[in-house]
Amino acid sequence: MRQRLSGIVAGVALGAAALVMTAGMANAADPAGRTIMSRDDSRCVHAVANTPAADVQVGACTVDDNSFRTVYYADAGNSEIRTASNLCVDGRAGRGGALEVQPCTGAASQRWNIVDDPATSHPFARLIKSAAHPGLVWDVHNHGAGSTVQLWDGIGGEHQSWIIARIAHPAS
Repeated sequence: MRQRLSGIVAGVALGAAALVMTAGMANAADPAGRTIMSRDDSRCVHAVANTPAADVQVGACTVDDNSFRTVYYADAGNSEIRTASNLCVDGRAGRGGALEVQPCTGAASQRWNIVDDPATSHPFARLIKSAAHPGLVWDVHNHGAGSTVQLWDGIGGEHQSWIIARIAHPAS
C-alpha cells in the first residue's frame, strides 16, 4: 500500500509539473490524459453517466469513459475539460448549480481557468474557475463518494482545491 501511494504521489507531482509546462499551448490535447482529484478527500471527478446532462461528482479514481481524462487548452488561458468520450464539463447552471457534461460547443460555460490555489502552500493545488461566471469555482458539495461538484463562490478550502495529474493506464 505504501509503495502504491508513493507512486500516486510521484505521478501527481509529475502530472502537475507537465500541466504547467503545457498550459500555454493553443488547442493542444494531452494524449496521455489527466485525472482531476479533490484535495478534500482525494476522490476523482467523473460524470454520473456517459450521456449529456449527467451530473459531475467525486468518487473512486477509475479509468473509464466517465472519467475526466483530458484537459484541452484553448485561447486566453481558458481550458475545456473533457471526458474520455469527448463530453465537456458545463457550468451553465451558475452559482449553486451542479456541473454537468454536455456535447462540446466552445460555449463560455464550458471554459475554465486553471490557476494556482492561493489559499494553500501545496505546490500542485489548483482552483478551477468558471470563465462564464467570474468569482465562481468548482466546489465539492457535501463530502464523500457521490458528492456533487458545483459552482460556488471562491472562499478557499480543500473542498475547492484540485490536483490535476497524469493518469496511469492499466496494463493490457
